Amino acid sequence: MNKQTYFELKKELDFSVKAGSYFKSVTGDLVALSGIMFLGQSFSFLYAIFIPVWLMRSFGYMHEAVHGTLHKNAFLNSLFGIAHGAVCFLPFQQWKKIHIEHHLWAGNPEKDPTLEIVKNFPMMSDKKKKKLNFFWRTKIPFIAFLQQVVFWKFSLKLVLEKKVGLAGAISSVAPLVFWGSVCYMSSFSSVFFMAIGILSYLALIEFINWPHHLEIYEVLDKPLPRWEQAKIARTCRYPRLFEKYVALNFNFHAEHHLFPELPWHELERLHEKLVKIEPLLKVNFNSSWLKGARARDISWVMKYKDSDQTNKKAS
Repeated sequence: MNKQTYFELKKELDFSVKAGSYFKSVTGDLVALSGIMFLGQSFSFLYAIFIPVWLMRSFGYMHEAVHGTLHKNAFLNSLFGIAHGAVCFLPFQQWKKIHIEHHLWAGNPEKDPTLEIVKNFPMMSDKKKKKLNFFWRTKIPFIAFLQQVVFWKFSLKLVLEKKVGLAGAISSVAPLVFWGSVCYMSSFSSVFFMAIGILSYLALIEFINWPHHLEIYEVLDKPLPRWEQAKIARTCRYPRLFEKYVALNFNFHAEHHLFPELPWHELERLHEKLVKIEPLLKVNFNSSWLKGARARDISWVMKYKDSDQTNKKAS
């Protein structure tokens, strides 16, 4: 997409922050949570079904808070972000820094902190590569777990370097307090099925999030301008109810990278406009990528054009 087309399209979009959409959505979550907590006293297995959906939606809300699209009031927006970060076990304030850096250097493993695993892969031992390949091929979401570790490592680094204030400290403690309290107040059976739900959530993270940037890397000295961001992001389509109520439209990822401040409830409309304006971009609207990638060795997914140079530096 060229610059002129980009700004013409931008004029047609609705960037207004509609807190009502968020409150309506999160109220539904709380009603469902109340019902599950009541039924869970007798049917603990329901946690294994509800938890992954709830965590995925919380991740979506937290992501929206990063871009300031949950509420016009900055304090409330951050407060909601911290709360949802606690639910999906991520420190909101630090994750916000990571995510903004991701948007600046998206697709560049050398500079995008979310692609640290890709960057480090060439330097791993053959034994570690085989282990990662085993988890990749078997769909056991160990790589999603490692990604959580990457986020927490980055967060801890910011804390130790005193680059986060009170909000950062609260963001770090909130997930520990929340899940510590949940486990303390729950029966062993409930915790067991919650753990299964968390494992399913990590599988959802790989299913929804991983296709967005893998194998479409751009190792450049300068960040890509907004109107070229579709080069390094995929939009993956799923059943519409799944996209709307589980992924919160996070799967419209090329659209999100083109217009990061556009609220999640407007992304499908943008998608419909985009495929008409730029038909060639349909190449990136690929719902089958993950299935094909899983069938191959993980080294093909991790390889980028500077990875050979990285190997040489390591040796």
